[in-house]
Amino acid sequence: MNKIPGYCIILMLVLSLALGFFGGIAADRAYINSHFEQFATAHFIKNVEIRFPGRILRPPHPRPRRGLDMQLEQKMLQNISDTLGLSPDQTGKVRAILESRSQEIDRVRGRLHEEIGKIFRAADADIVKILDARQKKIFEDLSAAYNDEKR
Repeated sequence: MNKIPGYCIILMLVLSLALGFFGGIAADRAYINSHFEQFATAHFIKNVEIRFPGRILRPPHPRPRRGLDMQLEQKMLQNISDTLGLSPDQTGKVRAILESRSQEIDRVRGRLHEEIGKIFRAADADIVKILDARQKKIFEDLSAAYNDEKR
């Protein structure tokens, strides 16, 4: 059996550590880029609480479909079309199906937002009940500022 020289073992250890280090950085960057909104919300929540205190107490307002949603839909269509070798007619039908499902998802998001809004309004009412007059005024100002910002 051949004995491996010590410098080869050290070189392999250094290379494996370097590969693990840079691979971890690349994976971290890829994860953050693909989940940036969640990462930013969690990572910078204290800054948001300081700068926009009313926003923490309210759900985000519904947003129209963004370019990202449409890009994901287009990538999904392209992937399905390429993988399955769809004809142009089939691709058009799949596009129509994805668009109709996206509209269903948007409707569900709208209803969900309404339900969350009800929960936050009930929480606001409960909070106001335990505040003194000065605190109520501040809380109402925060709510008004948030509602103005939302419009």
